[in-house]
Amino acid sequence: MITKVIRTIHPVGQGAFYTEDFFTDDDKQPTYRIAYDCGGNTQESINQYLDQMFAKEPSLKFDYFFISHFHCDHINGLPYLLDNKKVKHLVLPRLSEEILLEAILYNQRQEINTGERQRLINLLIKLYAQTQSGDDIIIVVEPTDYEHLSFKDKDSTKIPLDKEESWLLIPFNPPFMASKGKKPFLGYFKKEMGIVGQKLFQNLSSILSDQNQLKKCTKIYQDYFKGKHNPYSMALFSGTENRRYCDLNCDYQQLRHNSNIPNLQQFWQHPFIENGTMQFCNTYNYSICHDGLKMCHNRHNCLYMGDFDTKKFAKALKQYFNELWSSIRFMQVPHHGSEYNYNAALYEYCQLCFIQAGKYSRYGHPNNKTVSGILSQGALPLLVTEEPATTLTFPINVEP
Repeated sequence: MITKVIRTIHPVGQGAFYTEDFFTDDDKQPTYRIAYDCGGNTQESINQYLDQMFAKEPSLKFDYFFISHFHCDHINGLPYLLDNKKVKHLVLPRLSEEILLEAILYNQRQEINTGERQRLINLLIKLYAQTQSGDDIIIVVEPTDYEHLSFKDKDSTKIPLDKEESWLLIPFNPPFMASKGKKPFLGYFKKEMGIVGQKLFQNLSSILSDQNQLKKCTKIYQDYFKGKHNPYSMALFSGTENRRYCDLNCDYQQLRHNSNIPNLQQFWQHPFIENGTMQFCNTYNYSICHDGLKMCHNRHNCLYMGDFDTKKFAKALKQYFNELWSSIRFMQVPHHGSEYNYNAALYEYCQLCFIQAGKYSRYGHPNNKTVSGILSQGALPLLVTEEPATTLTFPINVEP
């Protein structure tokens, strides 16, 4: 049975990399390891980070590696992990032809070097082929059927880490939605490009290598999505289904490093702070003092969301996790804290919200409206950048 969990938010900048180590009994080394997303500012920077990580522990492997979606800032570290055989099982949202096309065109538009772009495209095409052939390493999570919105349905994907099922990993994959008033993206793209039949992917490389054709592809992509470039993202619940309680102690210096980010300065002047102790506006108490962050006799279930569209799918997400929803105390703020992915309804029970963004994010992440909204819900937002000092590590002791 799992007795301890170490949850880590890694300093990879404008990307996403979250890991959890699970210990059973008195084991000094983790019995199980999982990760959610692996992307950073650039492929070079995330590879350097992974080099350092595996230099400290060469035998490290992930039992389950979850990918939220296929945009470069969430997967540009994945080629390294797969090439070095660091993943036992890769858990993906269903990679349909439509999603494959969207991901290739999105990554083609990004300001990344040609080599990185081509490696990502090659990876996507390889993953698509593997999902079609039924590769044993890959677990595919199908889009959720709105007629069966519950993690308890027999067809839903649930991954118990141990035979006692003392800790569950439950992904939620929303459907890839067509833009309002338009046909599905794959058909729309083929029509605009004048492509007939099933020849798109056979000819896509030659299309993207032609500058005029590439400009046309980019315009079609922009016209279709109109700035909303996150039409899908698989969320992941990590925690206990039963009412097991945990104790958490978080180092005070961690919080100080994260609180010094300019966007979060307002927190320390917030009315919920009195005499150095957090006074909660919700009913689930924790305290911040010079000994650090303490959350005792509580539940520490976590929801990772990638770039989840909370404007469109928040209701479905809450319905899917149902009675588990009120147990979620940790939450990854989707899309690096963008205001377009903020929905106050998500944070009613949350206590700690972690945001990953570049120290000098050119997108203005995290948005001040998002940070203020989270604070108004009584939760604590913490920002992790590419600065090592902003790393967040949460050791959680699980009661038997």
